[in-house]
Amino acid sequence: MKVIAIGEDGEVVIKISKRKDGRKKRCKVSIHPSLISHMEIRAESVFRPDSEDVETAYAISGQDVLDTLHKFTSKEVIKSATPFEIHTKTEAKIRQILEECEHKPRIVVDVHTHPDGEAILSDRDIATNRRAYDLFKKYFDEIYFAVHAISKEMKLKRTPPEVKDNKIIWNSIRRRHEVAFFDKDGNPVSVEIV
Repeated sequence: MKVIAIGEDGEVVIKISKRKDGRKKRCKVSIHPSLISHMEIRAESVFRPDSEDVETAYAISGQDVLDTLHKFTSKEVIKSATPFEIHTKTEAKIRQILEECEHKPRIVVDVHTHPDGEAILSDRDIATNRRAYDLFKKYFDEIYFAVHAISKEMKLKRTPPEVKDNKIIWNSIRRRHEVAFFDKDGNPVSVEIV
């Protein structure tokens, strides 16, 4: 990607370089607005009274705009989960995504939650994502990763989703949500709601 010019108002004009296959490189992950509520429901669905929230996993997919949520609620996909880590089977995730979609998605984002945590990747997350990327890449054109941080339960006022660089941030009436997007090496990937 090359910067061509910077306008008087600070607007940056960018030339997007083409990949070897002739397609343009993606500058942003684009998400359909209706997907946000599904992400919220999935992340909050692990709540159990008198128990700690545990990490969970899901994926979002689409052609050019992400518009489908894949909830991984099977023991075929999730091997184990605690409040601080989740162990999943990447091959089972791929199978489920392919089975659920009428047309194979071009873009897939593999998401896991951080209950009462931050939307950042640990070194272990990055190492795991790199291994998972190699498997996902056999089936899909673009693969990204995301961390969906969710607060403890509290009384909040619902706020609309707001984009800040590689993050989408909003409040439900009970929890604060922050979803951050990354490439396979843990570098932030910009996001937009379209």
